[in-house]
Amino acid sequence: MAQCGNCGKEMKEDAIFCEHCGSAALLVTANDATGKAPDFYSSPPVEEDSDTQEIVAHDEKLPAKKRSLTPLIVVLCVLLVVALVAVGLLLKNKAPASFVQGSTAQTTQEWTPFTTTTPMAAVLAYPAGINESLLRVDDGAGLLSKATAKDLGAQAKAMAQQYHMDIVIVTRRGLGGKSPMEYADDHFDYGGYGWREEETNDITTGSGILLLLNMVGPGNNDIWISTKGEGMSVFNDGVLDYLIEAIKPELINGNYAAAMKHFLDEAQGYLENDPILAQGKALYESGNYAQALIALDQAIEARPDSGTAYSYRGLTQFSLGSYQAAITDFTQAMRYIGENTELMTLRGTAFYMQALYLEAIGDLTRAIEINPGNVNAYTYRAMAYEATGRMDLASADRARVGQ
Repeated sequence: MAQCGNCGKEMKEDAIFCEHCGSAALLVTANDATGKAPDFYSSPPVEEDSDTQEIVAHDEKLPAKKRSLTPLIVVLCVLLVVALVAVGLLLKNKAPASFVQGSTAQTTQEWTPFTTTTPMAAVLAYPAGINESLLRVDDGAGLLSKATAKDLGAQAKAMAQQYHMDIVIVTRRGLGGKSPMEYADDHFDYGGYGWREEETNDITTGSGILLLLNMVGPGNNDIWISTKGEGMSVFNDGVLDYLIEAIKPELINGNYAAAMKHFLDEAQGYLENDPILAQGKALYESGNYAQALIALDQAIEARPDSGTAYSYRGLTQFSLGSYQAAITDFTQAMRYIGENTELMTLRGTAFYMQALYLEAIGDLTRAIEINPGNVNAYTYRAMAYEATGRMDLASADRARVGQ
């Protein structure tokens, strides 16, 4: 008989549970005094080497319940490691490419999420060419009709496309405390104007010219011209002074549309940058009319639509006494430039010199309508009236100019 290791009572040696206390049999026999429970789940004994026996012997010292949890813990640890690796791989695939603010270095991937760390400078503020959505004639002072402002704006835009130079006219009634120079410069720079060869976000780029008319009141009106980029080379200080003086008479007399048209036409003459035309101008102004005529003929052959070339050739013909040829050239010039008080006066004078008095009176009257302060037009119209026997009208014209 064996003895129960729990309650101490006798029980059969082959019993699995004690019939007295019901606990698992922990038998104590004469041959086994350690009180070790038999291993009901072990396989039959196998021959083991010394290392294995040492490990098993060490393991057998652990309680049976703790030994049964070890495989489960190992499995859980393995699953946790696998899960962490899987999450890491997932995050790696969805993370944005490496990007240093202000740098173009980044790794390649199929999908790059939008991030707020993208530099704002990456957005190109200024397009190549000109910004065609902007007004080229910004008539804030209300000096023009809508149709006239549209026509002048179209001319300025066409010139910008042809000569790669933005051309802007701005009118205001007050500049908010800024000087004309400050206002004109800021309006051009921060208004998005300027011709650019490529897209950029650099405000310092862009070429152009801007005419500002500030209509504060009689005696206080301002004229200012600002240039930028290539415009500073084409329109130097001497040219700017000339442009201002050229349009002053029309501005003084309130012929704002004519003044703006005159400004655009004069600017176009410089933008053409035709060395032959420039030579012709210089020869005319020096009084070398014969050589000027040759150069201007060549300029018109190269640019048949150059109103400036026709104007100077007409002046040259007039100076040479070729009045009919001058009339033809002045007519052609106005075809491309439009009606101009100076050209109209010159053509009217040429008609007078040809004894075509009625035609002369017609042109000179139109010149006076454009610019009522045109003294030359009144003088030659008075002479034309006298030639036709209309002395009362001649006297009235002479009285207007103090003759």
